[in-house]
Amino acid sequence: MIKYLFPRVSLCVIVWITLVRRRFLIESDEEQLEVLKNWWKENGTSLLVAVALGFFGIFGYKAWETNLKNSGEAAASIYEELLASREMDAEQYNETMIELDSRLKNEYPESIYAVLSSLAIAKELVDGNDLGGAKNELKWALDRESDESLQTLVKIRLARVLVSDGEPEEAFQLLENSKPEPGQISIYEETMGDIFLALGNSASARQSYQRAIIKATEGQPPALLELKLADIPYDAEAVEQPVLTEDNPEGGQE
Repeated sequence: MIKYLFPRVSLCVIVWITLVRRRFLIESDEEQLEVLKNWWKENGTSLLVAVALGFFGIFGYKAWETNLKNSGEAAASIYEELLASREMDAEQYNETMIELDSRLKNEYPESIYAVLSSLAIAKELVDGNDLGGAKNELKWALDRESDESLQTLVKIRLARVLVSDGEPEEAFQLLENSKPEPGQISIYEETMGDIFLALGNSASARQSYQRAIIKATEGQPPALLELKLADIPYDAEAVEQPVLTEDNPEGGQE
């Protein structure tokens, strides 16, 4: 904003320098006054407008910046209240959660806290076997979140719901071009394994589960992953796929 004031300030300086120079060419105070009157008549209004625009531009930016900060803090406060409501009994928790989620979506729809609230609501809906409601929440979050890492997380969760709801093709299309962060690779590969298995592609499912086990976060035993891997039926007619290991994660020739 400040840079837009420089041309106007420079203009004022040039004008005043010109007036000072002319002062030495004018002999009487009356003539000097007349020159100032004429200059002001021609340029005074535009100068005032320029100064006013500059002032209110800076003021407006500061007000916007303050409002943005206050909005972020207010949204964070509502989200914290939503998380704290988990300590309530089930009925009161559901009512409070819905109310707070509605406030975030209506009052701060562009904030990250509205997206996080949708993720929390979606989890509760999945636990209650309301897969349709969970899909709506996650799609809402996906439409509003621009951060690539969080977008990937939302996609993974939505894909898992889609698979559970019998829509593996849509889940595959959602994830096939995703680029998960290092910490998301294990859950991404596990989800891809679930998708491939639902599509009847046992070989690809097996490799996805193997990659998920390799990338599993240290301290989180991949027991469920190993169970999923062991549960894949053997297809005698399928082309044999190399076993992926930590030393050979891509299954190439050793």
